[in-house]
Amino acid sequence: MSNKLKQPIMVVKSDLLFANHHFEGFLPQHEYDYEKRILANYEYLPRGIAEENPKYRQTIPYAIICNENQEIFTYQRTSGDNAGIEERLHGKWSWGVGGHIDQQKKIESNPIYATLLREIFEEIGVTKYRTIKILGYVNNESDSVGRVHFGILYRVNVISPKLIIQKREIDQGRFMSIQEIASINNDDNCIVEEWSQHALKALKIT
Repeated sequence: MSNKLKQPIMVVKSDLLFANHHFEGFLPQHEYDYEKRILANYEYLPRGIAEENPKYRQTIPYAIICNENQEIFTYQRTSGDNAGIEERLHGKWSWGVGGHIDQQKKIESNPIYATLLREIFEEIGVTKYRTIKILGYVNNESDSVGRVHFGILYRVNVISPKLIIQKREIDQGRFMSIQEIASINNDDNCIVEEWSQHALKALKIT
């Protein structure tokens, strides 16, 4: 097991997460506060173990990045040797920025939010925001990735961003209109992450 897969990451037991309130797809924030439930019940497991155990859900902050023109940061993930360890996402299109919540030496009051800010900086170099809002939650049980992850979907409005794509997992990326990303989503030649498909629906209804 690689060092990355040995890294403890935040998880929550699936039966605790969905106790008396299960959903599939996208759920708006106002319908249920899953963030509160996660913060009350999370623990840490090595990533390699969590990736293979659907009895736990890995919490992922997943941000839609919007500029002042209401355009959305959209990118295609790298394929091949430089694409990172999550092979199930290689080459796919996405308009969500986020990642796993690593266990930190410093105790944070809200490790989900702290990780969100770190991931945005580490992936695209953005540090200035106008607003950050939880839109809702994503639960996709149709594939092996979704069955071990749970997404908290944010809309992050940034201030005049100059993007610095810093992660090798991103092959190409730029801000696009919602019409442009809808075209990508409907293009049979483009493979779009399931979570991004749910995020597009969320943008249209929130």
